[in-house]
Amino acid sequence: MELENSQVCPWCSSEIIWDEELGPEKYCPHCNNELGNYRSLQVGADEEMDEEEESEQEDQSDDQLWKDEEDNTASWMEDDSGYRTANRNSLAMDSTVQKILDDQDEMPECPSCREFMLEVGVQKIKIEPTISPVIQQSMLGDEFSAVWYVCPSCFHTSSLLVPSERLALVQKLATET
Repeated sequence: MELENSQVCPWCSSEIIWDEELGPEKYCPHCNNELGNYRSLQVGADEEMDEEEESEQEDQSDDQLWKDEEDNTASWMEDDSGYRTANRNSLAMDSTVQKILDDQDEMPECPSCREFMLEVGVQKIKIEPTISPVIQQSMLGDEFSAVWYVCPSCFHTSSLLVPSERLALVQKLATET
């Protein structure tokens, strides 16, 4: 076994011997993780920052955090990155959202971001129903109600039939002739 034709996986510490013709492996055959320097982080290996530069950077980042905290605007809505900053408004919003969710009977998940959605109201919908040839009647009638939900994270909206309408639909479909 030659030392040049082998390497050690940094994830599972297994020795990997590779063929000279094929070259080194890209993935560990034991744990399937990537090999090499991809996604590796080396802290302070090449250059060292003197204490003065380090404390200056910390002071600047602390000042920016306090400025964001004191600025009582919803900066996370203006940010295009999709991430919310931890400021007073977002913490207060999270607390309020949790209280609302605790009082809800149903908590559907947002189809976009998988957060729980908030119930915002019931909408009465009037339609011209289609008569189903299978059950010989309309499935919902000419008027029904839907509960609307909004996601507090990505603001996606969706609706569901109110429970009584769901039950009526299930009964109509179950008694198909």
